[in-house]
Amino acid sequence: MSQSNSKSLLQELFSDHAPGLLNFLTRKYQNYDLAEDVTQTAFARLSNEKTLSNIKNLRGYLYRMAENLVVDHIRHEKVKERYLESQKHHKQHIESNAPEEAVEAQRQLGKLQESLERLPENCRTAFIYHRIHGLSYNDIAVKMDVSVSSVEKYMLHALRSCREAVRK
Repeated sequence: MSQSNSKSLLQELFSDHAPGLLNFLTRKYQNYDLAEDVTQTAFARLSNEKTLSNIKNLRGYLYRMAENLVVDHIRHEKVKERYLESQKHHKQHIESNAPEEAVEAQRQLGKLQESLERLPENCRTAFIYHRIHGLSYNDIAVKMDVSVSSVEKYMLHALRSCREAVRK
């Protein structure tokens, strides 16, 4: 099918089915704005279909696509609601414990910094490359010109030192 034939088929499909689809979605979901957005999106997606002529029941295909778009929209809205709710609870938790937690976090951070400063240079370097810069042990080994097992030992020493500092 040529592009002009596909375009005229799409125009015909739009004029024949857009009002009915809009009414169907509005009645079913009780939301005109959603129905209008979904109708437009469905036709936009349909216009991107390369093989419109291969679809036997274009009306059925269009309606199924629109219903799937609504389901996707509802699913997305639920995820958004859960995220916003979790952020609200998280913010409330932080605000309720903020002063005490901030003081404790500062104290812990100070201990970690002192612990890192006392580490041998190679352990500190390996730790910073891995935890701060996100390098893998292999990349660190190449950068430091040591074996991977040496990097593992450096990291083990650094992590033990940090753990002990936080426990004190």
